[in-house]
Amino acid sequence: MSELLPLNQLMESDTLKNRCPVSINYQGGIYMTFKMVHENYNVQDLDKSVAFYQEAFGLKEIRRNEAADGSYIIAFLSNEESTFDLELKKATTAWI
Repeated sequence: MSELLPLNQLMESDTLKNRCPVSINYQGGIYMTFKMVHENYNVQDLDKSVAFYQEAFGLKEIRRNEAADGSYIIAFLSNEESTFDLELKKATTAWI
């Protein structure tokens, strides 16, 4: 279990700054801002979808994973401008 940190230490935490920075508003309340790390879209035609995001947004496929049972294939796309990954998933079997 992770330990609870005082607010000032929490705000300075590198992990938190990179993922979910905490801020204090002018009334002393606490709110969080979030950084998108990845987004998932389920697609019917994986190769066509990858080609679209490559052409439209300049994203490149950085890796591809296939389920051991062959039930899905996931392509991860990104660029050098950010740490955001786009995840395109094609189910190869019927979804329940």
